Order: sequence, then structure tokens, then C-alpha cells
Amino acid sequence: MKRTEHLIPCLGTLLNKRKKDPRMSYKMGDKTLLEQNNLNAGFYRTYLEESFGISCYEWESCGYTQEISQKIQNHLHVPFYQTNTSSYCTLCAVLEHGERGKQRERQECPAPCLEHSFFYPKHLYMKGKYNSLFALDKHLLDEPEQLKRELGIKWNRLVVNLL
Repeated sequence: MKRTEHLIPCLGTLLNKRKKDPRMSYKMGDKTLLEQNNLNAGFYRTYLEESFGISCYEWESCGYTQEISQKIQNHLHVPFYQTNTSSYCTLCAVLEHGERGKQRERQECPAPCLEHSFFYPKHLYMKGKYNSLFALDKHLLDEPEQLKRELGIKWNRLVVNLL
């Protein structure tokens, strides 16, 4: 991979996949199996480095502790994270049919999201905006000492995203 003098290839949050949904603890209970993802495999990081020159990784906070190698460069995006994007619109379903379960794929969008958002029950700290769902990572906000500990160990850069 040809490198430039000033740019370092970085694996962004869209390619660094992880299950991120605050509703999981209600559906699954234990989330310890989710603490790792493909970047925990050293051979995969070696492949990314040798094939594409990728030597740093972008992570989103996700509502639970992530097991991340300390031997690599990591950037953490907090406190909001994107849980999913869909071709279905929760907001349109609620506005047109009164319930989010009646979502359907749209050919033309009336774009109510330009003026409105869809909020989930308070305990989930989730918001629907455009065709995506976002959540607030209360885990890190409620335990700032853990974030401080992790910043000194795992993270080379902290990116604050404020929807």
C-alpha cells in the first residue's frame, strides 16, 4: 500500500462492526459475548496493515465495555452511537398509522424528519433521526472514572459527537 507523508489510513466506525443496541440487555441479558469483534483477532489486524496500510481504528461507544487491544491506535466516538440505518421510516409509520410496527419501504419520502424526531422510551436513551437510530451511551456518562481509566489505556483520541 502506498502511503502518503501526512495521511494515515484508519478503519472507520462504519467498517468496525459491533452489535450496538440499548435494547439488547432486555432481549439477551448478558452482553459479555459482545465485548469482542473481528479486530480482536491479531491476524485480521495484520491483514489490514499489510494489505491496506490501516494502522488505527475508529470505535463508537456502545453502552457496554469493549475489549480492545492496547497495542494499536484507537479513537473513541462518544457519547452518541448509531445503532442501525434502515430503508424503513419509524417516524413516518407513527405519524401515518399511529404505531412504529407499521413501517414500510417508501418510494417517495415526505421528510418529516427535517422537523421531527422519533424518541423511544426514556430508559433506552434512543432517538430516530432520518432513517437511522442513535443512542446515548449512559454507561460512560454514569461512570466517568471508567472512561478516564480507559482513556489512559486504550484510546489515543476522543471524538465528541453531539448529534
